[in-house]
Amino acid sequence: MGSIADSTVRSHIPVERAHPDAAASALVRESGTVYVSRVGFRHRGMCTCGTWRGRLRVLTALAVNDAHEHAARNGCVPVFPLVPPRGANWVATC
Repeated sequence: MGSIADSTVRSHIPVERAHPDAAASALVRESGTVYVSRVGFRHRGMCTCGTWRGRLRVLTALAVNDAHEHAARNGCVPVFPLVPPRGANWVATC
């Protein structure tokens, strides 16, 4: 009889092995600041990391969702408040 370890089902899914420097390069990459800008009657999530600009959205909530999704996936930081108040001309700060 085999042991319990022998009776377990083995997965045939290949395991991707990352390059040893991949984690270090991900940490070195500079994270950006995510915010939502108003473009006419639409909104767009944007980031200062320079690699992302969200779609134009009619609903503010969708642009906010896009911004939070980008921040979570890429390690960027959302500003507070994420959406500028109506009629305000100001630059968000971290």
